[in-house]
Amino acid sequence: MKSQRIVLFFLACVAFFYSCSNGNPSGEVSILFQPKYAKGFRVVKSGNDTLIQFLSHSDSHSVSHSVSLSQINPERIALLSTTHTYFIDALDGMKNVCGVSYADRIQLGKLQEQISKGTTQNLTKNGDVNLEDLLMLNPTVLFSVPFEPTQYQTKLPNCYVIPTSEYLEEHPLGKTEWIYVFGYVLRKNVLARELFLEIENAYLDAMQDSSKDVSQDSTKDSTKDVSQGSRRKVFFATNNGSDWTVANNQSYWAILLKDAGAEYVGAEEGVGNLNFDKERMLFALNDADAYGELVYFPNTSNVSLSQLHPEFMQSGPFQHKKIFLCNAADNGFFDKAMLEPHILLQELKKVLSDSTFSGNYFQRTQ
Repeated sequence: MKSQRIVLFFLACVAFFYSCSNGNPSGEVSILFQPKYAKGFRVVKSGNDTLIQFLSHSDSHSVSHSVSLSQINPERIALLSTTHTYFIDALDGMKNVCGVSYADRIQLGKLQEQISKGTTQNLTKNGDVNLEDLLMLNPTVLFSVPFEPTQYQTKLPNCYVIPTSEYLEEHPLGKTEWIYVFGYVLRKNVLARELFLEIENAYLDAMQDSSKDVSQDSTKDSTKDVSQGSRRKVFFATNNGSDWTVANNQSYWAILLKDAGAEYVGAEEGVGNLNFDKERMLFALNDADAYGELVYFPNTSNVSLSQLHPEFMQSGPFQHKKIFLCNAADNGFFDKAMLEPHILLQELKKVLSDSTFSGNYFQRTQ
């Protein structure tokens, strides 16, 4: 389940929404909050009620699910994704959390202390959520992952199920903007707004001088010149063993690289993931100034892309040592990074211009 979530989250391409409703999404509504970047939700006023409406990412006008904020009691919250925990923690809501999944992967001292005291339970056993343990907790709110096959609403009729699909957002700030959903549920929407605006401003500040930063190589990385005013061409992929998965040029990676002052190459127009064989990879690499790869090697440092892919050694990025990686196994890329898009952007800019750079999310490699 975790590996499936990783692929979906990384490539931000396939929406799996189940359809059920709390509250009334029909009739006359007025929009109270419309996200600037996220496409998967909005907050509306319907009669005397306030609703969070969850929208299809492929059609922002299609309501897949809605919850009534007046009826939600966030006293006992269960979280089915590690990502959810970081959103809740940022809003100082950990005391409300009675259960989490994959607790061993969450690097939060407050959570680990609650687990050791027995106030919060780890719901994951043998890689899956233990339904019996979840039912025993009797949560009042459950933040779920929409593609999961279990219909939690039928299992927990007195619990409000929040289908949280921040991983499907294409814009880096769109993922972060889901903090508003957690904020409204916790009755901390004002704090959510303050936190988001702080992150948004840091992200936009990092964009301001991106063109200047990546239009010229640093003195440490001058093996291949990039002319003044041009945008470095960058290709990014993840290896699946026999082939590579590549995001399309309207996706998360395309936006993040563009905001870093680079040009995303190697992908095509369209929706969904692209599968590249070795031949297509070589074509894309030969058109790129730099290559980056998302890898997953737990407790492993100094991962070498040259050793992993000797077949690419004659391509430009490998020849000129313009290769970098993101090891998602240990750096929080799939959870904590949702609240750190500004740091992702800052590091991406540095790793593209400095051959010695090694950050939390991105590192140069051989």
